[in-house]
Amino acid sequence: MNTSLDAIDTSHHWSTTANDIIESGGQHHTKYAQLRIPYSAVLAGVLARLLSLDPYQKAVFPQVECIQVNLAKGGALDGLNDEECKQNVSEFVARVRSMFPNASMCSVKRRSAPLHTPFPNLTNLTMTHSYPFTNDAMFRGNRGMQQMALSLDITDLLILDKSGVFENSRFAQLKDLDLEINLIDQPYSTAFGQRLCRIPLEMAPNIESLKLKFVGFPYKHSLHNSFAMVSPLDKLRFLTITGVTLSLTETIGLVGRIPKLSQLMIDPQTTDYEDEDYEAEGTYRAEEIQRIEELRLAKTLSRSALRHVIFQKSSYADMNGASHFACQLAILCPRITCIRWGYHSSAFDSCCKENAADMLYSAYKKRLESVEWIKVK
Repeated sequence: MNTSLDAIDTSHHWSTTANDIIESGGQHHTKYAQLRIPYSAVLAGVLARLLSLDPYQKAVFPQVECIQVNLAKGGALDGLNDEECKQNVSEFVARVRSMFPNASMCSVKRRSAPLHTPFPNLTNLTMTHSYPFTNDAMFRGNRGMQQMALSLDITDLLILDKSGVFENSRFAQLKDLDLEINLIDQPYSTAFGQRLCRIPLEMAPNIESLKLKFVGFPYKHSLHNSFAMVSPLDKLRFLTITGVTLSLTETIGLVGRIPKLSQLMIDPQTTDYEDEDYEAEGTYRAEEIQRIEELRLAKTLSRSALRHVIFQKSSYADMNGASHFACQLAILCPRITCIRWGYHSSAFDSCCKENAADMLYSAYKKRLESVEWIKVK
């Protein structure tokens, strides 16, 4: 029986046996535990007996906050009645509780590990629920994939990463990737965040359309760095990033790394425009426009192909700030023809036109008059 434990340390991600973690002292730092075990071993009592032996007998992981138990298909059960199975499960649960005394979250999933290749010639894959296997069965032999839509949680990510699904250039022919990542209630790990943010950029180097939806995502800094570290994405034309906000500075850096980007959908960070001084003839406004002018003169984004920007926001609360963001981005990207709200919004159109006519942007009046602020019917 191959029982292993994955852990996300504050400094790195392990995928090893519990014995190796214990010997290295890792149990004092581990905050997330993933147990992969055959469910037949639980029902038969084998696992409870195993965890009562060295080195597991005295193993305690006091820092673990979240446990994920993946039950893989195991061997047949012979001669066991329901009461015996219930007793064995109870003993297993009790042993797990003693190993992880401070864990506040636990989830159990049953998955299989097919040895065959069920779909060897896929070109399009859409998976809206958790990944059903404990290996790369779904992706095996499908390097010619052209379109992929995945919804993954942390367990799915660890399984697929360990199985080599996210290795560099594995899907060199992939053109369209829609990736949703759910990290709600998961422990924070800088190393894991850095690895996670590189995945969509490295696995599909020739991507043309990339949609990233993050839920409970605390790694915005790592995401920004990942775009800065990888080779320029010369073929990417459509990019959507939702679930994290991007400041104007971060957006400028992002657009600068993607020379052929034509359409961008983001959630703009508008806190920079909420200060009262920004709505007055104050020093802050003058300094901000001076910075925009310096970037424009430096031709930071003069070669950008960006033409269409969509703001994906959930409310109108910060529409005024978003309109300032839009005006300044339009000044910096000379090919932009339309910046609009995520859906038809005459209010955003009016807000942008009002701010564009402000003295703050008087030097750019002609440029801003050429931009549409509403979806053209």
